[in-house]
Amino acid sequence: FNRTLLASLRWFDRFRERPLAVGAAVGATVGLVGWFLPAALGGGGKLVEATLTGRVALTALPALLLLRFALTMGSYGSGAAGGIFAPLLVIGAQTGLLVGLIAQRLLPSLVQHPTAFAVVGMGALFAAIVRAPLTAIVLILEMTENYSLMLPLLLACFLAYLFADVLRDEPIYEALLERDLRRSQDKAELEGTLLLDLVVQPGAATPAFAVTSVK
Repeated sequence: FNRTLLASLRWFDRFRERPLAVGAAVGATVGLVGWFLPAALGGGGKLVEATLTGRVALTALPALLLLRFALTMGSYGSGAAGGIFAPLLVIGAQTGLLVGLIAQRLLPSLVQHPTAFAVVGMGALFAAIVRAPLTAIVLILEMTENYSLMLPLLLACFLAYLFADVLRDEPIYEALLERDLRRSQDKAELEGTLLLDLVVQPGAATPAFAVTSVK
C-alpha cells in the first residue's frame, strides 16, 4: 500500500503541467466505475458494513479488493481531494474477510465466524501502514465495540508492525511529509543534527544573559 501510493504520486508528478487533463481522465474513470458499481466509491462506510456482516460473496471479494485499491491509488496520486484513512480501513476489512472465508473453506471446524477476520484485518493493515499498533487496536475496538477480539487484534497488529519493520517500510504519513519537504526545499533537512549559523552582535540580549564580547 505505502510503496504503491508513493509510486502513484511520482507517476502523476510527470503530468503536473497538465492538471486539467489528469483530473478529467481520473474523474471520468471513477465516474464510469461509479455508474456500474456505486458501492465501490465514497468513504466506503456501506462497503465496510456489508463486509463486516458477511454480505459480500467470496467470489466478488478479490475483484472488489483490487478495484478499491486501484481507485485509492489513482485518486490520491492524482491529487484529488480526499485521504487514505477510510480507504485503508475498507481494504483491510476486505482482505481480512477474504482470508477468513478461505480459512473457513479449508478448516470449517476451526473457523466459524469469518467476519471476525475482517475486524482484525482493519487493525492489522492500519498498524502496518501507519506503524501505530496501539492506535490501531484502540481505534478498531471503539469502532466495532467488539472487545472479545482484543487478543487477536493484539497479535495481528504487532505482527503486522513487525513485518513492515522487517521490510524497512516507512510509515506512510512520515513518507508523505518527507516527500513534501523535498519538493518545497532545495535541500531537505530530514534527519541527523541540524546546524544553524547565526551572527550574534555585542550587546544582544537573550532571556538568560547578555552578550558582552564576541570572539
